[in-house]
Amino acid sequence: MGDLSLLATMAIVLGVALVGGMAARLLRLPVIIGYLVSGIVIGPYGLKLVREVGDVE
Repeated sequence: MGDLSLLATMAIVLGVALVGGMAARLLRLPVIIGYLVSGIVIGPYGLKLVREVGDVE
């Protein structure tokens, strides 16, 4: 059961990072800015989509 949670978490992280990277590219910003903003948004201090930070690390 824990593996399914890890897969779902990784899918969320990769999906949001993809969207953030594309948004940064459209705004003519470095892609890393999109990745950083994505991490802040989905992390425990943002929308809390990723609760198990240790699993992602």
